[in-house]
Amino acid sequence: MHACRYGRVVPKTNTAYWEKKRTLTVNRDKKNAEALLEKGWDCLILWECEIKREYDQVKKQIIAFLDESSL
Repeated sequence: MHACRYGRVVPKTNTAYWEKKRTLTVNRDKKNAEALLEKGWDCLILWECEIKREYDQVKKQIIAFLDESSL
């Protein structure tokens, strides 16, 4: 997870299920990103909350990523 407050909310029901699901998702995403990097791909991770709140910053981030990746 990242620093977003929404990612730290503990569900009131099915807590064990959601905790396990979150952990598995984080581990899967990390494994997939590492596999892509090992194959020479560049990875840019964007969080939904950032896209919604920080559109201009995310736009700059994407442009910079694409500029660097095209080298």
